[in-house]
Amino acid sequence: VLKEIRTKKYEIKKIEDGKILIGMEVGTTIEEIKESLENDENTIKIYEEGKEIEGTEEVKTGQEIKLEIEGTIYDEAKIVLRGDIDGDGLITIMDENKIILHILNKEIITDYKTYAADVTQDGIINIQDDTQIIKYILNKITTLN
Repeated sequence: VLKEIRTKKYEIKKIEDGKILIGMEVGTTIEEIKESLENDENTIKIYEEGKEIEGTEEVKTGQEIKLEIEGTIYDEAKIVLRGDIDGDGLITIMDENKIILHILNKEIITDYKTYAADVTQDGIINIQDDTQIIKYILNKITTLN
């Protein structure tokens, strides 16, 4: 039995305070996530604000995925959707606004959310990330992954 969450489709990254699962597109369902994992689907649980979610519910930044076997948690990660900084599962002008506020030092993006904001994956949240999100919103590009 695997004691860690594994996937070939998405990326699992170790970050300062744990792990993130990243690389999904907007509209990816909980079912699709579970199917993409190498783990037994029955051992994977996904939570939003402490409540288990499943099936056709869509992924959002901030949800938690846990590998649980007989009540013991062996591995866990925060789900991060690139561009979904506010955690509503969509990439909108509200997310773009959060990048602007961050750049202006008015509202700093922290923790796992920095990975949602750094869509260019260069380690910095800046105007290039903002530009990519605007392009995505305007359908000039189809993915932020």
